[in-house]
Amino acid sequence: MPLLPGATAQFLSAAVFSSLGAWLLETPHADWTEATIAAVTWNTLMVSLGGMGLYSAMLVRGSVARTSANFYLVPGTVAVLAWVLLGEQPSWLAIAGLIVASAGCWLVSAAPATPIEDAHQ
Repeated sequence: MPLLPGATAQFLSAAVFSSLGAWLLETPHADWTEATIAAVTWNTLMVSLGGMGLYSAMLVRGSVARTSANFYLVPGTVAVLAWVLLGEQPSWLAIAGLIVASAGCWLVSAAPATPIEDAHQ
């Protein structure tokens, strides 16, 4: 599927579903401060569009398995960012999970081994 039509359909359907859920379950209210506008802009440009661009670039340059393996890094990366930016102390379990997930992604992304040639040749 081409990236732009696929992403457009995905974003529009998510917006409709989320808006419907907010309308039915919430009383929408927002205080549009500078911080709110900055956060919405950051999430729109960097997280959504930047994430989709990075994801599509990874798909073009590699396989689906190699690309999807990187999703296992997200929880550990969030724990590291929370530690660096917010001062939250990651647990040993979170650190161990990041190490295991990183090792798994490295194993999936590593170049395949070449077959061993017959020793008699």
